[in-house]
Amino acid sequence: MAMQIPNSPSELFRQNQADPIGGGGGSVGAAVLERPRVEQTTAKPKTDPGKMYKVYIYNDEKHTKSYVVSVLMKVIPDMTKTRATEIMEAAHKHGSGMVGVWIFEVAEMYCDLLRTAGIQSDIVEA
Repeated sequence: MAMQIPNSPSELFRQNQADPIGGGGGSVGAAVLERPRVEQTTAKPKTDPGKMYKVYIYNDEKHTKSYVVSVLMKVIPDMTKTRATEIMEAAHKHGSGMVGVWIFEVAEMYCDLLRTAGIQSDIVEA
């Protein structure tokens, strides 16, 4: 008997009842597929949550001192104008100035915000 393409689910059911797959009569049921086993590996985090990281800014010639001070005060909570000026002066005189020390996620966020404002910055493990 040639199998015809069913037009509806009920036709498919009737065809399967009349000529079950597998030949020898018997009940028609759903096939169970086994999922391939995937070995679980525990990836070690790149950063240790207990470690602290320093955020540095670097001297550049394209931003004014007042701009750097204003960005530091906007980006870093509780940054005073005096502290921002000290950091900016250290970067200007020595090439880099340490902004602060935080856990990785916070340090990364501040570094990204500084970079978005155009300030060259980096994170260094404390």
